[in-house]
Amino acid sequence: MTDQDHCRELARAGLRAGVLPARSPELTWGGPGAGSSCAVCSVTIPREETELEIEVAGNALHFHVRCFAAWHVELICSAN
Repeated sequence: MTDQDHCRELARAGLRAGVLPARSPELTWGGPGAGSSCAVCSVTIPREETELEIEVAGNALHFHVRCFAAWHVELICSAN
């Protein structure tokens, strides 16, 4: 299983459990990691990595780029 496959598996589980939002974000922005925990894999995002932050229904979530991509793909797949 590749890293991306693992991220997609975690994203699917998060969507099923209702832990991850099942709709597109209102806002998305990125920058250096701020030490937040990734919403998909729960691993801290260090300053050396790019972090994507989204806002959905007033809640901010932080993602590794690869985890955001996995969540977004699973979100689109689940809508079809």
